[in-house]
Amino acid sequence: MIEFRHVYKSFGDLVVLDDVSCEIPEGKITMIIGPSGTGKSVFIKLMVGIVKPDSGDVIVDGHVISSLPTHELYEVRKKFGVLFQDGALFDSMSVGENVAFPLREHTRLSNAEISRIVSDKLTSVGMPNSECRLPSELSGGMKKRAALARAIVMEPDIVVFDEPSSALDPVTADSIDNLILEMQQRLQCTFVVVSHDIESTFKIADYIGMLWQGKLIAFGEKDKIMNMNNDVLRQFFSRRAQGPIQIVPPICKDLDEAGSRGAGNGRDVSSKK
Repeated sequence: MIEFRHVYKSFGDLVVLDDVSCEIPEGKITMIIGPSGTGKSVFIKLMVGIVKPDSGDVIVDGHVISSLPTHELYEVRKKFGVLFQDGALFDSMSVGENVAFPLREHTRLSNAEISRIVSDKLTSVGMPNSECRLPSELSGGMKKRAALARAIVMEPDIVVFDEPSSALDPVTADSIDNLILEMQQRLQCTFVVVSHDIESTFKIADYIGMLWQGKLIAFGEKDKIMNMNNDVLRQFFSRRAQGPIQIVPPICKDLDEAGSRGAGNGRDVSSKK
């Protein structure tokens, strides 16, 4: 369904993706994971043709979208539904109007038919009879559900999720994971999920790809990736600060060590000058 062939993308001197190749299988849930700043969002933008690679090809359903003329690219984009990280609902529109927006922009359906489809999609994501509510009246989880209804309203072949569980409490995040599993089984389409939520990854993924330092260091079926003998994967999956992935500056590490010594001898190291 989707293939990256030796894709290279940089912004100035910053190399974001370096010789990335993979084949995202049709009808499965593929998770693209990695620390913040490793190119996950750029991966999505390349996939839907928002940005173009400096070299290499991005192929969607047989179309090399990185070289398509604009009018053909728009047609390929209709294969996608996207759930953005914060939902990206239009604040001035009701929930129903938000979900109906793609239908009004891209079809000539009657108002009655649009209303029927919107009602059906909202019910399918667990939000029946919510058409008249405003985004400001919704919780974080409800916004994600409404955004998912909008993402699937055109019945796309591919649904892309950008951090679907971000800013949600653990219980709500788990309910969103359950919803993603349920919707994928019902729709039987291709889901691509960008996330750094390990619990979510283990729960819903069929395939996992790990980005680090611009490289796709691992890609394959979930069980295979979970059991790989790779220090970066092990550190990421175990949520350890120590390892090849270095996020915290060295000065913070020194303070952590000082705090540990202080805790051991009963003294408050924060009071030292």
